[in-house]
Amino acid sequence: MFRKIFLWPAAITITAVATAYVLIVAPEMRQRIIGFSQDSVSTVIRPSPDTLRAGALWPQLRWYLKALGDRLEHSGKERLLLAGTLDRADRGRAVVAVLLEFPDRLQLTTDSGTLVYDGQSSGDIETVLNNADHGLIESLINDSAEHFFKAQVQGAPTRHLGDRFRADDGSTQNYTGEYYDIFSMQDRIVMGSSSRSQTKLYYFNSVTRLLERVTYQIPRNGETVKVETQFGDWRKTQDQQVAHQIVRFENGQPVISLTITSATVAARVKDGLF
Repeated sequence: MFRKIFLWPAAITITAVATAYVLIVAPEMRQRIIGFSQDSVSTVIRPSPDTLRAGALWPQLRWYLKALGDRLEHSGKERLLLAGTLDRADRGRAVVAVLLEFPDRLQLTTDSGTLVYDGQSSGDIETVLNNADHGLIESLINDSAEHFFKAQVQGAPTRHLGDRFRADDGSTQNYTGEYYDIFSMQDRIVMGSSSRSQTKLYYFNSVTRLLERVTYQIPRNGETVKVETQFGDWRKTQDQQVAHQIVRFENGQPVISLTITSATVAARVKDGLF
């Protein structure tokens, strides 16, 4: 026959003695404990909401962030000033000046006007912008590596599908093409008062670890449109990697192509643009 042994009275006695020791016998110890707790909170270094902390990313993603450069982690490199040409299926070619500011801000200027996007809206976006404008913003902002990393630290649902995927169907003998590490991410696309949840596949080059392709499908006029944004001609500018060719395809046809001829990294300026 087993007997029940009650230990809780002894536990209460031990706890009471320990508490009395801290509060009465060793006040200097209590002061050190309280002081340590307060100092720990007050000395925590919190990054700016406009910068990223690599430690907040999955360990494997830190290599991709490092390949891009350090401008997302440190203040003073938030802006990319780009100049080049923009080809659009609906408007033809135009000389363009692009200002990209982390996180998710865009100013794009051509001879026909200026488009400004602050991460959520662009003025009266529902009536002023058409589908091509929406696609331009999405490819330059939401499809970018910068947005991908920002979404990661904000907790966007993401799956690592695997590494070293081939770009073909696997049937090519002596394959010499690129290999990709692929991540699936559930993104939130905000355009003015409208928003949608969007699953996207991000293809990072397995060797360079730079983003080269983003694919997804969007509904439009009762049909499904297959979208792919390609980032190419990566070049180092002020120790930061910048894509000098960005092309958006819809159903296999190029609809937007941005070719960069010059790029400059600069600090954020409180100039009221956004």
